[in-house]
Amino acid sequence: MRRFTFVMMLVCALMPATAHANSGGFWDWLYSLDPKLQGLTTDFHLLCLDENGTAVKPCEEWFLIPHLFNPERTPVPFARIKHEIDFRVAGYWMYGERFSDVADSRSINAFKLMAFYRYYPDPHLSIGLGAGYMPFFGDGFESFTRGVLTPLSVVYAPARPGNGWKSSFVVRAESTYIMEGFTGADFGNTQTAYSKKGEWNFSFGTGFDFRRR
Repeated sequence: MRRFTFVMMLVCALMPATAHANSGGFWDWLYSLDPKLQGLTTDFHLLCLDENGTAVKPCEEWFLIPHLFNPERTPVPFARIKHEIDFRVAGYWMYGERFSDVADSRSINAFKLMAFYRYYPDPHLSIGLGAGYMPFFGDGFESFTRGVLTPLSVVYAPARPGNGWKSSFVVRAESTYIMEGFTGADFGNTQTAYSKKGEWNFSFGTGFDFRRR
């Protein structure tokens, strides 16, 4: 199986204004999916709960905007968080050719919309799962969607909260299944032999979660 890459280009110089909501950026590698796409992603943290099911506030930083008006705002208390509900929004665009066997550089775009549950065994580590769908659209084909399942998502922060950039650094690994697969005809090209069934993809990324600063 040929290997392809999603690269989520969230450059530190743009953080946090156009970056991950609360997470400054990710470089993310995702294998075994064609055509080649890259994009930007953001997770909105909708609800945080402690071990007793009591809401933990604040949970979401909204791109650090609240701190512009209140620099003394209470930081997110990661030591109390045991459960978290997130909503992920991502946008992707194609780079290079659509397929490896025929020339076709027409655009392909996609969104990813997913709900995630995360559990925190300790303040440094969260383990989650999620589900959602990806709408695809572009030149020369009708828009369509594919279901997406992520049964395992692990985020690890090596440093303790409270040390700025160092404490904000996180790594993320995920295993994702994209259902139904793709053919060239899905993207408006009947000349290519490209055909993929639904398959597993693995991603690994590094970034910054500024809630931990």
